[in-house]
Order: sequence, then C-alpha cells, then structure tokens
Amino acid sequence: MSQAAAVLPCASELCWVVGGREDIPVLLFRPSPRLICVYDPLTGTGQAESDCAQTPSLVKAFAVALGYRVDHVRVEPTHPAGVFAWREESRTGS
Repeated sequence: MSQAAAVLPCASELCWVVGGREDIPVLLFRPSPRLICVYDPLTGTGQAESDCAQTPSLVKAFAVALGYRVDHVRVEPTHPAGVFAWREESRTGS
C-alpha cells in the first residue's frame, strides 16, 4: 500500500474493511472534486462520481460491490500526495 500511495498525485486515505476473517486494506483517493477512487490490491482500482464526503460510506459501498463482508470501515489519517506513513499496528488492530 505504501508504494501505491507514494505514486498518487493527490492525498489518500488508508482504510480497513472490517468484516471477514481479516481486515482488508484499501486506499481511497480523490483525483478531482467529484471523482472517487478506491484501490484494492486484490482487484485493482474502482472509480465513481460522487459528492459524498463520507469516507467510510464510500469505502463500504465499493467493498460491498466487490463482494466483501463489511461490518465497518476504519479510516487512518489522511496522507498528503506522495507521502505514506505505514503503521504496522494498523494491520494487527493494535
């Protein structure tokens, strides 16, 4: 995820889809005001147009469309374009 976030020309948010056997990391980014993109390392990048600013709602909609079970979405702090601070404890939920 750090490599993907580092090459983005815009800020990104690391989100964790919580609901199955393990948490699934995805990156949400907004290349333009109405364009929403979500990068899932397993399936690639999906995009949609939306005025919604609710990151958890957007990520949940993408995850459900991909067939993931979603109990909730955990959002990490926003990372500026080209910068990503990986925190190992995010993977383990600590």
